[in-house]
Amino acid sequence: MSSQHSGIGKTVLTEKLLCDWANEIDEFYRDKIVFFFKLRLFHYPEFQNISLKTFLQLGTRLDKEKIESIYQKIVSEPQKAIFIFDGLDECNGTPIECFDQSSMIANDCSKCMSGMSLFIKLVRREMLRGATVVVTSRPTADDFYSKLDFDRNVEIIGFTSDKIEEYVCRFCNNKNRSRLKQTIWNHIKSSSELLNLCYIPVNCFIMCTTLYECLNDLENVHTNGLPKTLTELYERALHY
Repeated sequence: MSSQHSGIGKTVLTEKLLCDWANEIDEFYRDKIVFFFKLRLFHYPEFQNISLKTFLQLGTRLDKEKIESIYQKIVSEPQKAIFIFDGLDECNGTPIECFDQSSMIANDCSKCMSGMSLFIKLVRREMLRGATVVVTSRPTADDFYSKLDFDRNVEIIGFTSDKIEEYVCRFCNNKNRSRLKQTIWNHIKSSSELLNLCYIPVNCFIMCTTLYECLNDLENVHTNGLPKTLTELYERALHY
């Protein structure tokens, strides 16, 4: 999956997948084991020259004793594994040559290699064929991403106007201040600059929090005291 901007929800989505798995909210997650990795950490020494077993341990943070039974289960039943890799675009300029390096290494679970080589082999189904692999990225990693073959590509496009309004309503309801939601929403939609900023979910949160605090401020009870430009919004956000 990919998206154009930071803060659009890629990492939040991966965290939701982890929560869904932990709570077994869907039959798909039953008897599955999830391994979570942040790809920006793959240049660290701990991800260099490691075995698959160590790789799985890094994806769970379990001790060596507990990972042994998990390793045996995943090797014999790879379809029970779910690998989540967050941030392909954050690999610190991983060279395309790593694909050639990966191809030169045998597809042997006991053989040591870099974490990036193991990642490529998992995506290419050269190792643990049948495992589910989820990768998030921004389009800045297209050169790398295009060399990987996925069954499905999903793009997170951000909030539409309807979703922004829905977010404002939920935000105010959670604060037990439902009377403020119309004021906040009217102010956001009155400015194309502010409305476009809320396209990114995390910015929508900052917007709602800042406007909410402004309206709670006795000196800014009226809407004419609310920030109307991005500069004013940033200044207020830093203040609160």
